[in-house]
Amino acid sequence: MNMIPGEIADGGFRTSDGTILPLADDFGAAAGQKLVYGLRPEAITQGGTIAMRVEVTEPTGAETYVVGNLGGTAITGVFRDRVTAQAGQSLAVSIDPNAVHLFDADSGKRLSR
Repeated sequence: MNMIPGEIADGGFRTSDGTILPLADDFGAAAGQKLVYGLRPEAITQGGTIAMRVEVTEPTGAETYVVGNLGGTAITGVFRDRVTAQAGQSLAVSIDPNAVHLFDADSGKRLSR
């Protein structure tokens, strides 16, 4: 699971570099609360408004693994479609907000919806 540190902000989850990531709801967290955004690699899809900086692409047949940077954090995405972006390029992605998990940054405990 990708773990991205940040906080609750208007419109979603704000990462350390200011990127806003989507949330299905706020999980009862307060604005400004320090949290960790948990995201499985397969919950990231191509197309959208979020920029992921590509570091490595690895086609494996039916899937392509992409290691990159999102919101100031190294993450991995698994894509079922062809990814043409190469190292150093930006890949436009979207995130399924219903697939997001939030964790308290201090205790590590998962917040319930």
